[in-house]
Amino acid sequence: MSYQAAMHGSTGCRLDSTVTNMLICRVDDLEIHILEPKDAAKLEGLKQGYTSYRNEWIYNGKAEDFITGSLQRFNSNQGFWAGVWWKGQLAGVVGLNEVNHWNRSANIDYMLGAAFRGKGIVTRAVKALIDYCLDQLNLNRIEIHVDPENVKSCAVPERLGFKKEGVLRQKIFYGDSFGDKAIYAVLSSEWHKPAAKAK
Repeated sequence: MSYQAAMHGSTGCRLDSTVTNMLICRVDDLEIHILEPKDAAKLEGLKQGYTSYRNEWIYNGKAEDFITGSLQRFNSNQGFWAGVWWKGQLAGVVGLNEVNHWNRSANIDYMLGAAFRGKGIVTRAVKALIDYCLDQLNLNRIEIHVDPENVKSCAVPERLGFKKEGVLRQKIFYGDSFGDKAIYAVLSSEWHKPAAKAK
């Protein structure tokens, strides 16, 4: 099923013709939509102000090129990056990556600007994206890969009921050192249990 077709009938997410049929999710005071070329300057501004344990960002090069690649993947049903807007400001991004339609699995990634942390924004945005993936795209397994030393990032999948399945040692090279990745995952059958849906 295409991402566009999956939006019809979704309660949390829908298509909006005013933004050239880009994905729109509204969750309380959040709005999540596929990054578009007009968002490039705000995305670059978010990058410039970004700080984290490793100062790792989602792309190198130009924001425009990154957004173009995301739109191409969206149109071919191979994932996307979406902006997370809070009170009209671009607070962060969430990504649907490593999509495998045969195995019905995908990864979710996220980044949040320093000024917007501590408000539950990422957790709510990721939850909305999981609902979309499992309920509308009919995926079965969602993974989140995080730096195990980044306690706040690890807290997101833990808060949402993901199970930690292991650690991939020295999985990523940061330019001057190697880092591990902790693997968290949730299955559709686990997510749809009452306790998980209540999170």
